[in-house]
Amino acid sequence: MALPVVSFYGINVVQFGIDFITFYALYVAISMTLNLEFGFTGIPNFGKVLYVAGGAAVAGSVSGRLAAYMYAVGTGQDFVTFNAMIISQVNQLLAHDPLFAAEIVLVALAIAAAIGGIFGFLSSYPAIKLREDYLGMLLLAVAQFFQIFLRAYTPLVGGTQGIFVPNPYAYFGSYQGVVAAIAMVVFAVAVFAYSERVSRSPLGRMLK
Repeated sequence: MALPVVSFYGINVVQFGIDFITFYALYVAISMTLNLEFGFTGIPNFGKVLYVAGGAAVAGSVSGRLAAYMYAVGTGQDFVTFNAMIISQVNQLLAHDPLFAAEIVLVALAIAAAIGGIFGFLSSYPAIKLREDYLGMLLLAVAQFFQIFLRAYTPLVGGTQGIFVPNPYAYFGSYQGVVAAIAMVVFAVAVFAYSERVSRSPLGRMLK
């Protein structure tokens, strides 16, 4: 059973709503982490993109390679060069293996969180010595440098061409977008609950 199509001035309202909810939930989660930093402490962190992009790039690169390795797809082929073919075959297998697809999501989340945490820990060193305005400029410059690095270093995420990543929701067919949107909303709610818990903890009261 396919999703209903409701057109309004040539726009599929149903698909637009699903995409909007997915991206809105993602940015809500990121914004709530910014609120912990700037809203409570007044420290402008213009380098947030460094943690988000770093975690996403490494998680996307590793999850695709891991899935291909586990399914023995593209053995002996360069992952970046033959990325479209390898991921296409991986997605066909994931469509019949929902358990492994869920494991891929959890592994990717763990990797992204670890990489973001490492970048955040490294950023804490200049944060100790710099004033808020200089720290903001430094983090912004480092974030821009990292984006340039991603475009220039092909083996990680394919440089300017990019790479495809596994589709863990392929099992749900035409409803995979709906499931992805629900997963993002659940994630945003979890981040909100965690932020509220931190804000009410002794650490949160100290930050305020």
